[in-house]
This record gives sequence, structure tokens and C-alpha cells, in this order.
Amino acid sequence: MKKSYSYFAAVALGLLTLGCSKTKETPAPSKTDLLSDKNWIVSAETVSPGVVVAGATITDVYGQFQSCQKDDFIRFEKPNVFKDDEGAVKCTQTDPQTTTGTWVFNSDQTIITITPQGGSPQSLNIQELTDSSLKITTSAVQNNVNYTFTITYRKG
Repeated sequence: MKKSYSYFAAVALGLLTLGCSKTKETPAPSKTDLLSDKNWIVSAETVSPGVVVAGATITDVYGQFQSCQKDDFIRFEKPNVFKDDEGAVKCTQTDPQTTTGTWVFNSDQTIITITPQGGSPQSLNIQELTDSSLKITTSAVQNNVNYTFTITYRKG
């Protein structure tokens, strides 16, 4: 009987040893890896304060998009190439399919600055960045009113 106890003890010890083996942790992807080399399609856009259009206050900007705008996407590529694409359905057939520019993170990677080719830089404050979601805010001043736009993108 003593032999069977030592056999079970050896098996149990072996199983415990297997259960305690070290597992390699995969490092979290960098913000550059999360952001780049995928198509980002707008899934929501709001503005605060609301904008008055034809007597109605609009806060849901995405709700005002034409269907031809809803397939447009942006793409951040390495090294630092920004692309804005009209998607499969263009609103104006004579517009270029894709426009390009550059992008760069600030030092703590909380702001992306995009500069369209021949255009002015625009800063986008990152609120959320995952493998499948990007949420940014940006602001604009018009008629002495500071508007904040919140744009949510999904991976396309």
C-alpha cells in the first residue's frame, strides 16, 4: 500500500510543477501598432455645443452624413504617412480617391497631429485607442464659439 501512496504523491507533485510553470507574457502593442496599418471608418461624431442649422440644434454630426460619406476611411501608415480615402462610393466623382499627408504623435502619444499635403496641421486628442476602436476629440472656433468634436472610428 505504501507504494501506491508514493506513486500518487509523485503524480500530484508533477502536476503541480506543470501548473506553476512560467508563461511568457506577450508585451502590449505600442500605440503606433494599434493605430497604424488599418482602415478607420467613422462610426459616430458629435459636436458640443450643438450647432444651429435651419432653426434646429444639431449635436449628432454623423447623423447628418450622406451615405456616400459613411464608407470613407482614414489610414495611418508606417512611417508616418496619413491617407484619407473616399471609400467605394464617392460623393463627387471628380474628387481624388485618396489624399495623403503626414502624421506624428506628441511625446507622450496622447495627441496625433496630421498634416494634409499642402494643408495646415490639425491636432487630434486621443481619448481611446484599441486594436478595433479609435476615439478622438478636436476643436474649432467659429464666430467666437469653441466647438469640440468627438469622433469615434471602428476598424474597417
